[in-house]
Amino acid sequence: MKKRILFMLVGLLGVLWVSSLKAAELGLFISDANLLVQGEQEVYTYSGNPVFLGGSLFYSEKHDRDNWLISANLKVKDLYQPKAINLGLGFQATAGKVKPNLSYDVFGIGFLFVGVVNLEHTTSKLPVEIETSLFYAPPILSFADTERIFSWSIGAFYKVNPMASVGVRYDIYDVNIDKPGDPSWDESCLLVGAKIRF
Repeated sequence: MKKRILFMLVGLLGVLWVSSLKAAELGLFISDANLLVQGEQEVYTYSGNPVFLGGSLFYSEKHDRDNWLISANLKVKDLYQPKAINLGLGFQATAGKVKPNLSYDVFGIGFLFVGVVNLEHTTSKLPVEIETSLFYAPPILSFADTERIFSWSIGAFYKVNPMASVGVRYDIYDVNIDKPGDPSWDESCLLVGAKIRF
C-alpha cells in the first residue's frame, strides 16, 4: 500500500509538471489495484500535422506484488482539420519491472498506433470521444529480461467542457520474459478517470 501511495505521488508530480506546459493534455485513471498517469505535449508541426511528445506511468499491485511500467513516446497525429476519425503513429520506449513469479527488468522500443473517433464531428454531435492505442516491441527491439512487449487500450470519454473529459478505459499489457520456462506477465484492467487539456 505504501508503494502504491508513493507511485501515486510520483504520478501526480508528473501531472503537475505536464500541466505547466502549453497545449498539454494529462490524464489520471485508477482501479482497485491499478494506477495510470499519462500526459502529452505538442512539440512540433510537420506538414500541418502536430507532433506530440508523451509519457505514462502504469502501476499494478496484485497478490502483494508491485509491477510498474514507464513509457515515453513520440507520435504524429492526423489533426490538421476537424473530422470524425483521426489516426496517428509513432515510436515508444517502455521500461519497468514486473513480477509474474520472480522480479524481471523490462525494456523495449517499438511502434505505436493511435486512433480517435470524435462523435462531435458526426451527425450525432455527441460530445464523446472513443480512443484506442496499440504498442508492440518485437523481440529484436526488446532488451534486459524482455522477449517482447504488447499493450492495447480502448476508452470512451465524455467532454464535460472543452478542457475536461471523464470516462472509462480498458487496458491490456502482455510482457513475455526471455528466461527458461518462458514466463510472462499479463495484466488487464478497467480504469476510470479524467483528462484535462491546457
